[in-house]
Amino acid sequence: MISELLLPLLLAGELSSPAPTIAAADEPPIQLWINNDRRFVPGDRAKVQVRTEDDGYLLVFHVDPEGYLRVLFPLDPDRDNFVRGGKKYEVKGRGDRESFEADSKGRGTVYAAVSRAPFRFDNFVIGDHWDYRALAPARLSDNPEAELNDLVRRMALGDFDYDILSYDVLERV
Repeated sequence: MISELLLPLLLAGELSSPAPTIAAADEPPIQLWINNDRRFVPGDRAKVQVRTEDDGYLLVFHVDPEGYLRVLFPLDPDRDNFVRGGKKYEVKGRGDRESFEADSKGRGTVYAAVSRAPFRFDNFVIGDHWDYRALAPARLSDNPEAELNDLVRRMALGDFDYDILSYDVLERV
């Protein structure tokens, strides 16, 4: 008799849906890291790392505290800028050095964009090098995100994702 009463309860338990599982948080399409907790003194060398979720074409810009733009990756416009998704890359400067030197006090910015389609650099090249007068004819603002998005839109053949981080250069004590 007891088994007859328990059988429907056991069957009901087997048919109920399992407890919902918590899905791992989706990784963002692109992530940036800067060493030293993003705090430097003049003369410090900054290491920049980037990871994309999917394969794509990568651009990394640096805007120093004075508003001057530099392309960190690719170093030259004729270099391959294809990266594999899920892999963390260190963005190296010339001579296999760190990404940049923090030389001006204030707040700087590192910006990275990734696209599934190659970027068009034709309008931003002079000879085999970046044409900085075409990239940023004037100093960029203290908050250059909109300006950098506009620049990347002019280079992109389609959609792109981006990440932006600021860093501080403090007075040496």
